Amino acid sequence: MIPQYLNMRLAYDQPKGSLRGFGGLIEERVGQGFYLDNANLLRSPGTHVVNLNLHYTPSSERGPLSRFTFYLQVNNLTGNPYVASYSNITDTLNSTTGVENGATTLASTSGGIWAGPPRSYFGGMKIVLTRLGHK
Repeated sequence: MIPQYLNMRLAYDQPKGSLRGFGGLIEERVGQGFYLDNANLLRSPGTHVVNLNLHYTPSSERGPLSRFTFYLQVNNLTGNPYVASYSNITDTLNSTTGVENGATTLASTSGGIWAGPPRSYFGGMKIVLTRLGHK
């Protein structure tokens, strides 16, 4: 579990003028590092992910086209690798000495950490549907 987490978003939509309907947002997610095992020997690095969205919604003067929103989104803009999810890594004892294995041994354990997705690009459109005859 991430102990401290911050999500910030800065958005702007142009309300009038020749660029009316254009907008965008930039979002930043910052997470503190956390321990991956019960003995608190192995720590995950903190996360820092930036997402970008650009969109266009035509004005109502454009008739049926105003029901559409067109967008382009880039997730993980910086391409930084990060830990998206994990399962608790089991602490082990050294079979020869009986002493608990350290973080180096735990880090070589496979199957406990899932990386977040790399830089991803999405584009598309959203349609607003309304039922006819209802206000």
